[in-house]
Amino acid sequence: MDTAPSSLGRRLRIFRQRAGLSQEALAHRAGLGLTTLKALEGDRRQQPHPHSLRLLAEALGLDPAERTELLGSVRAIELADNSPASLGRVRPRTAEPALVEAPRLPVSLTSFVGREVEVESVRRLLDPAVSRVRLLTLVGPGGVGKTRLALAAAAALGRAYSDGVVFVDLASVRDARLVLPTIAAALGVRDGAGRNPGERLREFLRDRRAMLVLDNLEHLLAAAPSLAELLAACPALRLLATSRAPLRVRGEQRFVVAPLATPSGPAAGTAPDAAEMEAIAVSPSVRLFVARARAVAAEFLLTERNAAAVAGICRRLDGLPLAIELAAPRVQLLAPAALLRRLERCLPLLSAGAPDMPKRQQTMRATLAWSHDLLEPATQMLFRRLAVFAGGWTLEAAKAVCADSALPANEVLDRLQLLVDSSLVRRVDRAGDERRLGMLETVREFALEHLEACHEVEDERARHAAYFLALARAAEPKVFGAGQLAWLEQLDREHENLRVALSWHLAFEPQAAAELAGCLWQFWRMRGHQIEGLDWLQRTLVTAPGQTRARARALLGAGILARDLGDMVMAHAHLTESLACSRALDEPALVAFGLRDLAGWHTHQGAFALARPLLREALRLARTAGDQRGVAATLMFQAQVAAGGGATRRAWVLNRAGLAAARASGDRWLIVALLLQLGRLAVDAGELEAAVPLLQEGLEVSRVLRAHNRVSHFTWQLGRVALARGDLDRALPLLDALRVAARERHLPRGVASALVDLARVAQARGARTDALALLREALQLLHAMSDRVGAIECLEQLAAVDACADPLRAAWLLGAAAAGRRALSAPPSQLLQQDLAETACTARSAAGAMAFEAAHMTGELVPLNQAITRASQEPSDSGLPAGASPSDAAASENGSATAPRSNQSSGAWMRLPESSAE
Repeated sequence: MDTAPSSLGRRLRIFRQRAGLSQEALAHRAGLGLTTLKALEGDRRQQPHPHSLRLLAEALGLDPAERTELLGSVRAIELADNSPASLGRVRPRTAEPALVEAPRLPVSLTSFVGREVEVESVRRLLDPAVSRVRLLTLVGPGGVGKTRLALAAAAALGRAYSDGVVFVDLASVRDARLVLPTIAAALGVRDGAGRNPGERLREFLRDRRAMLVLDNLEHLLAAAPSLAELLAACPALRLLATSRAPLRVRGEQRFVVAPLATPSGPAAGTAPDAAEMEAIAVSPSVRLFVARARAVAAEFLLTERNAAAVAGICRRLDGLPLAIELAAPRVQLLAPAALLRRLERCLPLLSAGAPDMPKRQQTMRATLAWSHDLLEPATQMLFRRLAVFAGGWTLEAAKAVCADSALPANEVLDRLQLLVDSSLVRRVDRAGDERRLGMLETVREFALEHLEACHEVEDERARHAAYFLALARAAEPKVFGAGQLAWLEQLDREHENLRVALSWHLAFEPQAAAELAGCLWQFWRMRGHQIEGLDWLQRTLVTAPGQTRARARALLGAGILARDLGDMVMAHAHLTESLACSRALDEPALVAFGLRDLAGWHTHQGAFALARPLLREALRLARTAGDQRGVAATLMFQAQVAAGGGATRRAWVLNRAGLAAARASGDRWLIVALLLQLGRLAVDAGELEAAVPLLQEGLEVSRVLRAHNRVSHFTWQLGRVALARGDLDRALPLLDALRVAARERHLPRGVASALVDLARVAQARGARTDALALLREALQLLHAMSDRVGAIECLEQLAAVDACADPLRAAWLLGAAAAGRRALSAPPSQLLQQDLAETACTARSAAGAMAFEAAHMTGELVPLNQAITRASQEPSDSGLPAGASPSDAAASENGSATAPRSNQSSGAWMRLPESSAE
């Protein structure tokens, strides 16, 4: 009787019971299947694999003698199986070791965060029940989490493969010829005399329903054909590979593993609102950071104080999981805000990974070096030179900046493809017919280190700056024409590169910096970047003195942006110098541009007499040059002067003519500006039915242009239409949209315009206190910008609010406004005249005729600037504006006998009432 086989099960059972382990506990500790362990203890496994027994010996803590005793059982079984009594038996297929005896999938000691969608996508692609994909390659840069994703998906697929799922780590394999032997060893396939590893594997896996997880294949791509042959011979086999580069064999399905999503969130140091806080908290990259930070500092919490900094850290690290895992433990010593500041150069900080991690992943630099060192020297050269780009590049730009005698331009495309395949370069988006490429910031920093080490930085930066100066020169005339949208979008994509080029030119070629900034001011204005644009222009003007065309253009742009931002003193200085410089250089187109915008400055000041001759000269120059756009723009400015002077019909005619010329020029930005002026004129005139189609067309074109500031202005005017129709609920959000947008972009004129109309809504709802507060803020903004016409309209609206509650103050305000209009030759529009007449009638009835006339006359005697200052302050106890003369009080006293009492005392017109009528 053969007793050898029975001794294995008996010995194993004795060792397990002595250790106090159940079968389930021992199977889990050894990394074996429970079925396998039960088969071994019950002597149902004819050929137990030595590797499985070694795992069991380790899990049981056997001493050397006991290990020898247990492993010796395998030899006893082999001898029994080869005895004369067994020689005539036909061995079943189970003589080959089953995959369930191979080690289980590695189990991570840390949580897997933020990849729920990707795990499900990979699982479905490899589920035999729903997919025919047999080779799936997870492709992505080092540190993006390909291995963790593969393991999570494989664990979810375990039951889909009856013969098991096996993990094969190939990181330490250096020769592609050893890939198949490594797989065979992982499966427990024994060496066979006269048969190569491929043959043994094909025989072993031919009828098995199994999946292999092949980790780290990027340096072993030469083995890809052998893997394809293995798949062809084993119809039920599937492969899940991780690699920084695709395998490029038929039947391969690539799955690009992107970095974790990062939240937009507020800038560091800014507290997020409730919606921003929620978005930050649920962001996958932030969740990973918090989890890893809490692993080393259990007290760490995501709070309103640190959320913006944590979001900034995740953005700076591109959402790259390995980088986040390396950075998060720093919270033991650094607050998130301090950590973010130190990540300007992040690679030195992203070190000291866990010692149980592979060496290539213990620092971010080592992870990147693993990929870099696999490249040919010429491809390494292209890689480091691409580091000068910020925010991506096109193929054309890469050739222009990186190619030279050492790296021919005709090789750039193929080498770029190699970098994409190596996951060191990624596709960012599609720019027209051409793909746009870029690098993760951590990868770019690594490339820049190599560029600096090779002493190529300055040459490459100079070529980069020259290329983007040429691009800006080409774009400048186009952003004023029919193709402006495509050019604006191109400048949007290259904005980071343009910033880098500006910085370089400022340091090394100041005149070129002035030229570059002068080419970009209209782009900055159209895209709402006035503050940034003015800063660049101011810096270039300091470093590039003299009378040059570049300086004249930069001065013009600086003047226009300063006017947008409400700095009228700076605007006047720059516009005046630009015009003088353009005249000295005999540049008619620049002269005409400067004349228009200097006239616009005077128009905002109410100095219409100074604006008119400037615009006449500008129109002559534009017509002489056949400049349709210049004609349209000049007519638009002339319409502003006409409207300010009360000539509404002339303003309408000029705007219509300007719109026709603008349509002929194809400049949609100018078309939008003229539609806005026409729509506003129609609303001011009460022609609401005529206004709406103009405003709707302008809103639609603004959205196409992505001119967000213009969008908010059109919604504002549509809000005024709703207000005129009495639809306060619809008017309020439309009007407030301009206030919010203008505040965000620091455009005070837009804020003031919105505040005046919001005050009208408040007045209509009986919220006098709110209306006064809104108008006082608007008046202060308009006064700061020296917008005298706007300030006068604000005085008149203040009078309308006060007409019943404080009629003497209303009379004083009306008098000051009337005197201001006479001084500026700026009579009110016909519709506004009716409103003013109603306000005067109401105040006169409330105060009495004599008192009203006395207060009105007193207001007329006050200089406009003083009137604005007084009106923006709290009133005196007399109920009249602070600083008013004693005759005001007399007028008040004389009129008190006939003035009806209001629900608010005159002296408290700006104070919050104890019980408000709101």
